[in-house]
Amino acid sequence: MYIQVGSLAVQAEWIAVTGSVLLSALFFKLYDKNGLEWLINAFLVLVLIWKASFLIVEWDMEKKSLYSLLYYNGGTAGYILGALGSSIYLFFSKAHKLKVQHSFILYLVLISAYQAILIAITFGEPADFIQFAVNVVFLLVVLLFFRSLTSQTAFQLTVIAALWNVLAYSYSEELLSLSTFTAVWVPLTLQMISKKGR
Repeated sequence: MYIQVGSLAVQAEWIAVTGSVLLSALFFKLYDKNGLEWLINAFLVLVLIWKASFLIVEWDMEKKSLYSLLYYNGGTAGYILGALGSSIYLFFSKAHKLKVQHSFILYLVLISAYQAILIAITFGEPADFIQFAVNVVFLLVVLLFFRSLTSQTAFQLTVIAALWNVLAYSYSEELLSLSTFTAVWVPLTLQMISKKGR
């Protein structure tokens, strides 16, 4: 779905992604400046690989115009390559020094903010309201109880949020979608990084 912003049509998903990354960046700027740097770098790695993978997927079209990189991306294969590249970056960077509960809280803020923003701008079915409300509750729990969340509690909330999002995606989209992939990939990456730091 596209949203009209002035004379520009922008995908609703990109508005939600941008909003969730900005909210996460603001959150980590207040509580963990190193986490902010890793978040932004990992996001840029994902986007750059996803966009540049178009060169591989559509080589013939790319030779005609370099501007096509601005409009197109590598699709599902490019997104998965970008996610893998982002995970590799995080694994080999010093992201494992991020406090364990901060990494899981990052997931909760990213995913919950993404879902809440996306549903707010594309509200369609009554079931969307339930998903919106649950994601807002996750955000409020994190923001209100951030300082008292232990690593174990943050991990448990992350598992609940991931399962909730997979359940919601299975109702509203295909179960094997990029949204479901992201809802599972992010906490697995964060769990892998937090294990490395121990």
